[in-house]
Order: sequence, then structure tokens, then C-alpha cells
Amino acid sequence: MMQGHAPRQQGVALITAMAVVAVAVSAAAFLAFDQQLGIRQSHNLLAHDQAMEYVHAAEGLALIALMEDDPGVDSPDEAWAQPASLALSDQAMIAGQIIDLQGRFNLNSLLTADGKLDGVALARLERLLATLELSPELAAAIVDWIDADREPQGTYGAEDDSYTRLDPSYLPPNARMLSTTELRLVAGIDEEGYQRLASQVTALPDATPININTASPELLAAIGIPEDAITSVLEARAATPFASVDALFALPAVKGSGIERTGLSVSSRHFALYSQVRFASAELSLSSLIRREESGTLKILHRRQELF
Repeated sequence: MMQGHAPRQQGVALITAMAVVAVAVSAAAFLAFDQQLGIRQSHNLLAHDQAMEYVHAAEGLALIALMEDDPGVDSPDEAWAQPASLALSDQAMIAGQIIDLQGRFNLNSLLTADGKLDGVALARLERLLATLELSPELAAAIVDWIDADREPQGTYGAEDDSYTRLDPSYLPPNARMLSTTELRLVAGIDEEGYQRLASQVTALPDATPININTASPELLAAIGIPEDAITSVLEARAATPFASVDALFALPAVKGSGIERTGLSVSSRHFALYSQVRFASAELSLSSLIRREESGTLKILHRRQELF
């Protein structure tokens, strides 16, 4: 009888041995996978760190380009304004461009230094909205978003009551904008309206003049330049950048137009660097807000990183 159980016991032993081997193989495979995962994660981390070094190098080059620039006049034909890209190897590429933010309408210029409404800036924003085929009445809601009081700006203003009725509800900050993305929350501005405005506006810390050398055709119209004169202005500044605001108003197409000269300039102090880097498996972009101080020194006010 005992001998009759021998094949069965051998079969059980064989199955047990096979199970042990299977567990061992599985454990070894898991350890190998875990090791490979660790290696891959380390590789990705190193690639990201190297990409960050490159993107900071691009930032340093941008600062050098701005330091070498004549701060008296800023225009699109200068070296700092030219987009640049460089393939460092088959696995590494870096690209960057400096944008003059004072070639855009600064939403925070709607308020003076003491927090009062700037009527000239308001009229320019209304004209900009109209040029972009948006309702000029949206300007009142934007003013209410940033001004300190809680009284609606005219008939089309929007204060607390306009937002507390929403679901979910929220309140306007009644403070200067930190980012143009806040426009998405302003009453009456939908995503299409935001997209039309996004490339024409900025949100700089303080009120800033508009650089007539870098302003878009839409912003030139917002300044008050007649539509039939804009082409002449663009051709004139492309040939020779305006050395002064008076040079703009000396053009035959603009002379005697009665345009308000307040809040205009031919130079800028605020720039954005948009840099992109690809290194091995890492791709990232960095936007840097740069301010040129009165002394000529450059200061990075903030950075925003995006990882792809």
C-alpha cells in the first residue's frame, strides 16, 4: 500500500518544486522590472535636470542680449527680438524668443498709482475690444475686477452681485491682475473672447506705457490711429523705428489726429522670455518675466515652468 502512494507523492513533490521555481522566476522578473523601472526613472530625472540646465542657460543668454541692447529705443529689428534655436545634438534642442510685453495693453494700466481709473487707458481698452470684435462694454467689468471699490463701473460693470449668483460662486479680487488668465473669470468674457484678447494684453505689476515700436496693428488702432493710417505707421517704423513719440505724430498720416499722447513710449522695461528645451526623454518650457530697472540692471520677477 505504501508503495502505491509513491508516484502520487513524487507528483506532489514535482508540482511543489515547479511552484517554487515559478515563484522564484516571478520574483526575479519582478526585481528585474523594478530595477529597470528605477533605471528608467533615474534616466528621466537626469534628463529633466539636464533640460533645466539648458533652459536656465537660455535665460542667461536672453539677459545678455537685453544687457547689450540700447535701452533708449526698443523695436522688433533688434537682436534681442529675434527668435533663436540651436540643435545641441541628436537628443538636445533649445529654442527661445523674447517678447516685448509693453507692445501689449497692460490691463493694470487701467488704474493710476493711487488706484483711480485712468480714463485714457479705459478708452484704449474699449477701442481694442471693438477692434477685436468684442463688446467695448466688457472694459467696465475688467475695471471692476481690479479696482478696490465694490461699486459697478457704470451700467455694464460687474461687482460682487454678478459673481455670487454663479454656480459655483466666487468674488472678484478687487486687486491688480497677477495674470491675464484671470480674464477667464471676468463677467461676460467667454473662452472665445479670452483667446482673442490673450495675445494683445498683459498683466504687469504696475501701469506701463505702450511701446509704439512693438505694438500690434490692433493696439495701434486702440491708441486711436485711424484705420487708413495704420499701414503708413507700420511701414514707417519698419524702415526706421521711432526714436521718440513725437516721431509718430510727425507722420503725415497721423499729424493733427488729436490722439492722446499720454501713456506712450518708444522703449520698454518689461519682457517675457519663452524658452523650450528637449533633451532625451524630457521636454519642457519656461516663461520668465524680466524687468529692466531704471539703472539698466535686469531682474527676473517670476518664472513659470511647463513639463510635457
